[in-house]
Amino acid sequence: MDTLHKFEQLYNEAVSTYKNQLPLCAAENVVSPFSKIMLSSSLQEKYLLGASSTYQENNFLGSDKLFEFNIFLNQLCSELYGAKYADARTLSGINAVTSLLMTLFEVGDIIYISSDEYGGHTSIKKICRRLGLITRYIPYDYDKLDFDYEQLNNALTEENPKGILVCLSDVLFQPKLEKIDLPEDCILLYDATQTLGLIAGKENKNPFEHFNSRNDNFIMFGATHKTLPGVTCGLILTNNPTLLQKYETINPDYLRNTHFHHILSLITTLIEFEKFGKAYSQNI
Repeated sequence: MDTLHKFEQLYNEAVSTYKNQLPLCAAENVVSPFSKIMLSSSLQEKYLLGASSTYQENNFLGSDKLFEFNIFLNQLCSELYGAKYADARTLSGINAVTSLLMTLFEVGDIIYISSDEYGGHTSIKKICRRLGLITRYIPYDYDKLDFDYEQLNNALTEENPKGILVCLSDVLFQPKLEKIDLPEDCILLYDATQTLGLIAGKENKNPFEHFNSRNDNFIMFGATHKTLPGVTCGLILTNNPTLLQKYETINPDYLRNTHFHHILSLITTLIEFEKFGKAYSQNI
């Protein structure tokens, strides 16, 4: 059997298997045929360097046309999430959080993270340790199935950490982030990977209803392939221009090829959500 036939056999067997299965995990959501169109776009080979909010003149030929999609993405996310600034250059949820940690914090900074004992993402402590960040666990109230906000706020006052990273992968209930008394120089990062679609569809509370000021040190981010049924991509949202300027150095410092066809596909998913998102989310 030659290599082409071997590949064809492997592919057909995998497709046949999945046709007879119904995935019940949000991580394996179904992307619409409309959103898949852009995955074969000729723009996938193109580069756009620099920030997502300001066009960098020293750039690839024709990239100014690509930058227009960044502006369009911002408009869509402003309507769906109430966030002024949107960045879809990172490649996945983990790539987004790693990039944020590298651009916003320094070696030796203290940040509070969610523990895997109550559903926190198991990779976060390992990533923080690798980046030289000192971690503390956010206190949790198992009776209320939510953070112990009083204990957390006391700890924040005593220690004054640089950041709080809420990254929950196995928790059904969205935390009450508005109960956190955020110190002035502390950044709150919320991983909404599991709930991005539910927030856009108005089924879950939108954190930007509370963190709606340009002075709020708040960033919401997440992977775009779960309750938001898009391709794998990382979406970063904020209203704070100072935080925006810090994490925009993701490109070119830590990421060069932003997989532009995935950004285009995400935009088409958000366009779908403008029209069908509410009904879609009500059926999850």
